[in-house]
Amino acid sequence: MGTQGQNAELIIEPIDGVFSVVLRGDWCLNSGLSEVSGRIVAAYKKLADVSVSAVSLDSREVGKWDSTVMPVVLEAYRLAVDEKLEWRDDQLSDGLKALLDLATAVDEKEGAARLVKHRGLFEQVGDAVIELRKDAD
Repeated sequence: MGTQGQNAELIIEPIDGVFSVVLRGDWCLNSGLSEVSGRIVAAYKKLADVSVSAVSLDSREVGKWDSTVMPVVLEAYRLAVDEKLEWRDDQLSDGLKALLDLATAVDEKEGAARLVKHRGLFEQVGDAVIELRKDAD
C-alpha cells in the first residue's frame, strides 16, 4: 500500500539492466517535490556506459495522488517508447495504468494543442505602465 502523509519522492536508478523509476509518498499539488520535468530523461542520458533494456515504473509506495504525478508517468513511458526499450508497468497502480492508457490512446495531432502564454510579472507591469501613459496623454 502507499506511503501517505509523506512528501513526494522520485528515485531513479539502473538495476540489473532495467532503468527503474520509483515513486513514493503523496503526489499532490504542493507535495514537497519541486519541478520534476526532465529528471527521468536527464538521468537516463547520464547512463551512457550502462546497458539498459527496459524502463520500469513503480508506484506501489504512492499515497495520495492527483494529476501532479502524470507528467512523471508520461515521461517514463515516452522514454521507453523513444529509446525502443521494454515498458514494464506491472508495479504501476491500476488507476495510473488507466490514465496512461487514456493519455496515450490517440496520437497527438500537430497544431491541435492550445498554446497558453503566461505573461511574466515584468511584462504585466510594463504593459500596465504603457496603458497608464496612454490614458494620461
